[in-house]
Amino acid sequence: MRHVGGKAMSDKDNPKRLPRFDRALLAIINHYGAARQAEKLVEEANELLEAIDSGNNERIEEEISDVQTVLDQFKLYYGVGKDRIKVVMLQKVERQHERMEAESRDARVQKIREKMRKGG
Repeated sequence: MRHVGGKAMSDKDNPKRLPRFDRALLAIINHYGAARQAEKLVEEANELLEAIDSGNNERIEEEISDVQTVLDQFKLYYGVGKDRIKVVMLQKVERQHERMEAESRDARVQKIREKMRKGG
């Protein structure tokens, strides 16, 4: 059985319209299962953290690629579209940017208060 959008599908129902690379990614997660690939994602993320700690750009590139490969498997497996992910990412980045602006404002206010307390 194959999975697309989290639903089991027979080989004959597997969407042939997917690009060859996507079919290969889907075949991997269907072969090993989502639970095992979730473990693989954790393993690859840990290797990425180690690469970041090393500062070795070539190693960082390789590990980002490994993490992205497993993430792409899950996107296909659960039928999560790239466009939807971009929308959610944009929302999260905007929300974080707003938090950062608020933190900056709070820090400026705090500095002004400290100056006023010191009589400056």
